Formats: sequence, C-alpha cells, structure tokens
Amino acid sequence: KHKDMIQMSFEVFKLISDDFLQTLPLDIIKNVIDTLLNFVTQDRDLNISFSSISQFWLVGDYLRTCTSKETQEDVKLVAEFNSKIKDGKLVETIISKKSHPYEVYNGLWLYLLKKLMECTEDKRLEVKNGAIQTFFRIVDSHAASFPSWDLICLEAIKPLLTARVTNDEPPEISEFLNITLQGLVQLYPAHLSNFSNVQESSDEWSLLFDYINMLTQLSSFDIIFSVFTNFKTLLVTFETFEELPSGILTSCYELWSGYNVVYTNLSKSPSYKKTNSDCLEEFINCYPPLYRLLRKKNLISTEQIEKSLSIFNSAVRYPLLPEFSSDKSRPSSLQAAVYNSLQVYEPNQTPDVELLLLTQMSNIVILPFDTRERIQKKLAHKLPSASKSSIPTFEAISYKVCENLYERILKIE
Repeated sequence: KHKDMIQMSFEVFKLISDDFLQTLPLDIIKNVIDTLLNFVTQDRDLNISFSSISQFWLVGDYLRTCTSKETQEDVKLVAEFNSKIKDGKLVETIISKKSHPYEVYNGLWLYLLKKLMECTEDKRLEVKNGAIQTFFRIVDSHAASFPSWDLICLEAIKPLLTARVTNDEPPEISEFLNITLQGLVQLYPAHLSNFSNVQESSDEWSLLFDYINMLTQLSSFDIIFSVFTNFKTLLVTFETFEELPSGILTSCYELWSGYNVVYTNLSKSPSYKKTNSDCLEEFINCYPPLYRLLRKKNLISTEQIEKSLSIFNSAVRYPLLPEFSSDKSRPSSLQAAVYNSLQVYEPNQTPDVELLLLTQMSNIVILPFDTRERIQKKLAHKLPSASKSSIPTFEAISYKVCENLYERILKIE
C-alpha cells in the first residue's frame, strides 16, 4: 500500500517537474529539491530513487536559465553572501524574504549540489553511483553558472571527502570510489587551481590528499588500484600547469612515499578483481611524473631519492609473478615499472645520488643469484603446486639493469 502511494505521488511530482518547473518561482525550488531528496532516500522503490536522481539534472537546467541578472561585480553583495554561507546560514539565506535575488539564486545552486551529494550517503550502491555521476555531470555542464568554488567545496565537496570509508564496506564500493576519484581529479585542476589565495587553496587540496591517503590504508586492492590510477592522472595533469605551489607538490610526494609496500595476500582474492602486484605497479608508475614535477621546482633532495630507491627495491623483489606470466625473457609488468622509474634519473647526478643509484642497480643485477633462492625457501612449501612456477627468476630485469648500469658507469665524468 505504501509503495503504491509513493508511486502515485511521484508520478504527480514528476508531471509538475517535467512540464511546469520553468513556471515555478525561485522561492519554491528549495521545496522541490527537498522533495526530490525524500524520493531518492525512500527505500521501497529503487526505480523511483533512480528517477529522482535524474530530476536533479532538470532543476540544474532550470537554475541555469534563471541566471541572476544582478551583476556579480557588486563586491559588497558577493562578500556578504560568502560570509553568510561560511557562517552556516545557507538555508536561512535561501528562505529569507530579505535576501537579495543574487543570494537566493546562488544559494539554491549550493543547496542543489549539497543535497545531491547527500544522496551518495545512501546504503544502496546503485543510488550512490547514480548520485555521484549526476553530480559530476551537472558540474561539467553548468559550472559557468555556479557561485564561488570555495563555497561549493565547503558545502558539497568537503562532506564527501571527510566521510570515512572503512574495510567493512562491501567490495562493490570500489566502483563508487573509482567514479568519485575520476571526477575529482578532473574537477580539482579545472575549478580549484586558482592559487592566488595560497592558504585557501592549500586547505582545499589538503582535503583531497587526505581523502586519497585514507583510501590507500584500506585492504581492498580494487580501491588501492583505483587510487593510484587516478593519482597518476592528476600528476600528469599537473605537468601541464605553468605554476603549481610547492606545498601541493610536497604533499604529493609525501602521499606517494608514505605508502607501504607489503607482500601480504600474495594469492589472488576472489573478492577483488585486482591483486597486490597490480596495485604496486600502478603505485610505481606514479613516480616518473612525480619526479619530473619535483625536479622542475627544484624540490628533489638526496633523502627523497634514497627513500624512492628503497621503495623500488622492495617493489622489484615482489615474490610472485602474475598468473600465466614469466620473467625469463622480459621483465614482469611490476619489474618493468621499476625499471622505467629508474630511467628518470639523468646521468652524472651528484656523487651521493650517483652512488645510491649504482648501488640500487647493482642490487637488482644480483637478484637471480640470491633473492630467488630465499623466496623459494620461504614460500615453496606454502604454495600449491600450480603456483610454484610463479616465483620470479629475475633474469630479464637483471639483464636489462646490468646493461643500463654499464652505460651509466661509462657516462660518469
């Protein structure tokens, strides 16, 4: 009975929003958004929840056509509006009869985005995915009509990035997080890259980096793989920037270097599509663009290089190869990622750095002669017969690095 009532009321509401939304005055739109939120969060009819999410798009279209005719160059008006929102008076500003049309219009944009983001808190993964996808689509299409991005970050993005994600989440949460990260690594460079206010921009970017760092602490390989895939995309985007604050690059390095390379859960888990080895490969692949960014800003130190080489050393020794692969004639994909990262260091570094590089490369060259045997002794009795052939030989990576080591020594002045 309740489901039938919900269905009937939604059909009436949809008729109004589809055919008469454009005729409604601005002071009614908050009620429309609240009603949409109620339809999304009801748990008796999933189809109504889905359809309600798409209605947020229609409200966004309506707001775009109602672009405030009041000039945004009225510095005093803009400052007063920003102050009200930062004081937590969003709803009060929207419903107050004393509010200026500029404040109501921009307040409704913030309210729409805020409530749409609240839909991502739904326990149903299909609803979460639909809500976050709709949020980023509205951003892509209507960003030119939005109020200040500082306010959008405060009202809509900050709640998303400060929500805790735990290991208790179902494996399917990785899809939602991947959609979220894909959207964020496009949104931040496009709309939050005005670094004129260093402190404000630093706080906004810190939210993103803290969120990414939190996700790297989870046990899901699917999530960690997605994190580093999108982090690499962000770093490559940074390479196109003419100016980038040193603090942001330092945070990028700290995030990357703070990840622990561990050899846990060596076998493929039925719960995940990705393996620990896949995650480490994506993690190592982040280093070349990160190094280029740090070098461009003269932020590379001997200590950083030593730390990075230590990470490479741990990764290249990963004790199992991917399924159905061999590293005799060519390196595994993880070994190749380490090799490519070593190539970023130009010849004739400072003596301290050159010594670190030669030592690391020498350690890789001798991997087939000692490390393989130690892995066999430690793991052979724990592995099923079919997996014993997955213990790496390190032959191909040893040969390639040996050639590179010889060339590097010849170039030393």
